[in-house]
Amino acid sequence: MRYITIFGGLFLTLFGCCFPDNQIALYRATDTGPGEQIGIVLLTDTDQGLLCRVSVENLPPGPHDFHIHENPSCQVLIKPDGTIQQAGQAGNHYDSQKIYRYTGPNTGEYTGGLPILMADKNGFAQARFYIEGLTARDLGNRSFVIYAGKDDYQNAPIPLNGGGDRIACGIIRMSE
Repeated sequence: MRYITIFGGLFLTLFGCCFPDNQIALYRATDTGPGEQIGIVLLTDTDQGLLCRVSVENLPPGPHDFHIHENPSCQVLIKPDGTIQQAGQAGNHYDSQKIYRYTGPNTGEYTGGLPILMADKNGFAQARFYIEGLTARDLGNRSFVIYAGKDDYQNAPIPLNGGGDRIACGIIRMSE
């Protein structure tokens, strides 16, 4: 019992900043809705901004677009032509200032744009970055979405910045 108490105290000391409300599970996006859990995002408010620590496995190797989306949903969207968009009910990229222009993370232009996630040859990606001017509470009732490809930061010639299909999603819920 003593070892559990010591371990529990050490865990709270090291990770006490990350309460369950600030842990967002990431799930594989499938044609029927969220699949198995493939990662986690830990959010911590700091003086430098919102610290995001991301750990994801089972991604295709290479770069992946990563965004905050408007809606707290990872369900599929059935488009008018009958095609399915995985995690489509997450909506559009979160753009709190309605700027509709994105040239990269922390440019002050666009709230939802996050740094590219780079998956290694085994499909593992890890990242640690700050989102300036936001708190964990600001992101409540939104979602994180990971894309199959890399953002080109131009929205042309490929719509939606060239990220391709949505391959993972996690709902951001913050309790009062």
